[in-house]
Amino acid sequence: MLSFVDADALEVSRLLGEPHGFSTDCDCEIVDIAKPRLNEIASRLELLGRKLVAFRRDARPPRNWTPFSLETPPDVSNIEFASEVAFEDAIKEMENGKMETCWAWFAFPRMTGSWDMSAERRRGLKTLRESRLVLKRKKLGANLRRIADSLLAHAGTSVEAIFGIEGALHVRASATLFALTAKEKADRERYAAILDTFFGGEKDKPTVDAVVAELESPRDDTPRDLMLTDGPERVAVRTAR
Repeated sequence: MLSFVDADALEVSRLLGEPHGFSTDCDCEIVDIAKPRLNEIASRLELLGRKLVAFRRDARPPRNWTPFSLETPPDVSNIEFASEVAFEDAIKEMENGKMETCWAWFAFPRMTGSWDMSAERRRGLKTLRESRLVLKRKKLGANLRRIADSLLAHAGTSVEAIFGIEGALHVRASATLFALTAKEKADRERYAAILDTFFGGEKDKPTVDAVVAELESPRDDTPRDLMLTDGPERVAVRTAR
């Protein structure tokens, strides 16, 4: 028997329609797959752009399991790695109220192509699933929230004075993305507060367009809670001109 656990179990259940349940052995959600079905499951996931990177082969005690894991998208991995390496420098500069080095791209992730900076386009997020993942990662999510709160502490200061003109565009794109799509209400409110405080409540139009485009033509991995509604605040979107 092979098993997906935790968030991977819910993801496999959603993508492939496999039944999931709760295991008291590991205190987590779980999807059990009969071993002969491994190739089938791997092939179906590959068609959806996923890869299996680990699995358990026997019935060892749960504490020794190697769980199934879905490969982290490289966009998220790049942001996570950069945050791990350079976050302390970034938060120090943020607290001082002036970005001196290049860290907005990982401290305020945004959608690829949401604004035209060719050098940064390769560093953006490509899907709404990825926008959810960066906040879901425990340490990365904590870093993103901490630096957003530090920015809010500079209310009354021009965002251009902190980040420069191009950096300010980047921050607005990021705040727009998370104000519209973050799963937790507190996160949506945090980034909406950045828009209200520094941008007069105006959202980044290319980001809004990218979010709406995915919701109107959803991918297999588009978050279902966004699809089942019109998306947080989608009807009331007010964009920058």
